[in-house]
Amino acid sequence: MNHPVDNPIHAVITAAGAGSRFGGPLPKQYWPLADQPVLAWSLQTVQRAAPVASITVVLASNDVWFEQYQWPSAVVPVTRINGGRERVYSVRNALRHLRQTGAADTDWVLVHDAARPCVSPEDIQNLISQCRNHSQGGLLVKPVTDTIKLSLDGRTATETLDRTRLYAALTPQMFPLGELLAAIENGDASRITDEASAMEQAGHAPLLVPGRADNLKITVRSDMAVAEAVLRQLGMSPQTPQPLVTGHPA
Repeated sequence: MNHPVDNPIHAVITAAGAGSRFGGPLPKQYWPLADQPVLAWSLQTVQRAAPVASITVVLASNDVWFEQYQWPSAVVPVTRINGGRERVYSVRNALRHLRQTGAADTDWVLVHDAARPCVSPEDIQNLISQCRNHSQGGLLVKPVTDTIKLSLDGRTATETLDRTRLYAALTPQMFPLGELLAAIENGDASRITDEASAMEQAGHAPLLVPGRADNLKITVRSDMAVAEAVLRQLGMSPQTPQPLVTGHPA
């Protein structure tokens, strides 16, 4: 089918993970990073970079922290919904919510991980431009530069993979709502690790859009210092905190 070009874009921020490897009294999306929570950086960068029609934040059903924070002021409504036990189900819930609240299947959906606060506005804008210019969904990626070993037993190396054909998937990822929802609902959820993998299962070939290598995913506590340095390098500054939420848990 022909992909929409100028149709509205709806942003989905996934923040339902427990972050067990990060540790600490707070989930990593609420941990302070350069004077504001990690989640706030992801929210404000998407808002600044993309002409989005709505923002949906997907949280764990037992999340008690979101309402305790003052979030950066929003140009468009931001709604909180509950996620699922795995990321794929969280994204599915968000897509169903968007459809139920009036978004068209031909609208674009821009999915971004809250744990990637260092994405640059320019990368987001380039992803949107490339997807629209090619009328095709796609994702930010970075080339794999390390030597990659394949192991069948987790102890010994079996093969060295050709890294010239390997790319690390980043977020955001951008696809038409209806096609992405169908791909998730009809795909093998155990093999869906991101939106692009669902689309690949459905027979699509997502566009690879080069992104900055410092679009890191915060996983462990030591990542926070690196993330703060990247934000300084990007010249990013926190917005004045103001109330943001208009929705309630689904």
